[in-house]
Amino acid sequence: MTAMQRETERNFMARLSRSWQKVLGRFNRTPSTYRIGFILALLLLLGLIFVAVDLTPDLSHVRVTVLSGPENGQDYALVEDLAREAEAHRGAVLNIATAGIAASLERLAKEGRGDSLFALAPDGLRYPRPEKLELVARLPRSRTLFMLGPHADAIRYPSDLAGFRIGIGPDGSATALLARELLGSRLLKELEVTSSEHSFAEQIDLLKQEKLDLGLFLMDADASLIEQAVREGLRIASFDNAESLSAHIPALKVHTLYAGHFGQLQRLPRTNKKVFQTDLLMLSNGEASRSETVAMLVLLDAIFKNFVEINRSTPNDTGLREARDLKAFLKNGGPSLLDEYAPRLVNLMPPVNILHYVVLISPVKVL
Repeated sequence: MTAMQRETERNFMARLSRSWQKVLGRFNRTPSTYRIGFILALLLLLGLIFVAVDLTPDLSHVRVTVLSGPENGQDYALVEDLAREAEAHRGAVLNIATAGIAASLERLAKEGRGDSLFALAPDGLRYPRPEKLELVARLPRSRTLFMLGPHADAIRYPSDLAGFRIGIGPDGSATALLARELLGSRLLKELEVTSSEHSFAEQIDLLKQEKLDLGLFLMDADASLIEQAVREGLRIASFDNAESLSAHIPALKVHTLYAGHFGQLQRLPRTNKKVFQTDLLMLSNGEASRSETVAMLVLLDAIFKNFVEINRSTPNDTGLREARDLKAFLKNGGPSLLDEYAPRLVNLMPPVNILHYVVLISPVKVL
């Protein structure tokens, strides 16, 4: 160390000593009541932080309930993946089956709830009591709207559906709810179609018997039910002007299903098909604590690739308010240090308030 460096260090330590003596002097001149109050407040804050901090962060503080539709459905299977991910981090996701999306949404929006609930639902629905719901996140997972029929290859425009008998899936299902939105839209309600509700298996049989002209199915793009139906001779309808229809219904995106998707050798379907897709959403009833909401976001981020980026780049056109903790999670690219290490503390006091109180009771501020 050079002489100049030693001199600089001595000057710095001298200035630090004078500053600390000044603070202590001001503290000693402060009335004893204020000094005692400050010490007690500081001890209380340190105690809260000590109790709340997890030195080895996990999700052991989390137990959330997700309404997921029928047990044999794809949404139920997705929530099972969330439950396994939570269990791996000592948390718990309770997967509750319901009769369908309609039942999940009705329970989610029910008055006098008290308990925090989450539910999966496709984008583009008319949500009951939307003021009672919150958008927690948009999942990087889409549902595809298949339109199957014995002569569906002949369909090229929505006007070709005039007078059709259309099956819209089981009562209360996501397919039925979305179908009502579409068939009741300004573009399609003048076609005078006849709609009816059926289980998906029954709907396939009615299409094969030509007792229905068209059947709607909202499922994964690789759903085995659709593949089997196509292999057994049902065709996939495709609108040449699909983009113009989706422009009127923002939740619907046009996706190309390429020839051979369900069978390369048989080339099923035989030509490219334009199908509609809609994103899957995670909703809540607004009763979840900050730690529960952040934990759900952590689980979704762990399961889905590009989860944060998709939620950053996709505008909220659902008509639902966003969960208050979503933007902070997206801005940080994950949970904050306080969310990760002191989730119980941020349940009692948001991080901004914690910072406020730390500044408020610091010696410099008080004195």
